[in-house]
Amino acid sequence: MDADVQGDVDGNFTVQAGRSDTISDAAMYSDDREMRKRRAEYVHAAVDGRNVKSGEEMTIPIPRSDDGVVELLGRLEADREEVRQTDIDALEAEIDDAVYDLFDLTDEERAVIERYLDVF
Repeated sequence: MDADVQGDVDGNFTVQAGRSDTISDAAMYSDDREMRKRRAEYVHAAVDGRNVKSGEEMTIPIPRSDDGVVELLGRLEADREEVRQTDIDALEAEIDDAVYDLFDLTDEERAVIERYLDVF
């Protein structure tokens, strides 16, 4: 589902999920307006891009402390940055080499597999 954080004139935030679902919960509330927004961003991160069937319910554990929300959002951003910096081709080559070694393939056998993979 596609989700967006929505703010109102009172400084409260909800998460709009899909066309018609609005997510709000007392656990998304904080005395601080910026933290209410961060809590909504946390919920947004939990639901954005997920496949959910009509009528399906999901539980999203929200930290009680504002510091917990900030910590988890920070970890999420760090993970996203690590993924952005990861060279997928290098990882695939490393996995290929590990599999070739596992099956004790010769250089000639490896070359045959690589040619096959290039075609398909």
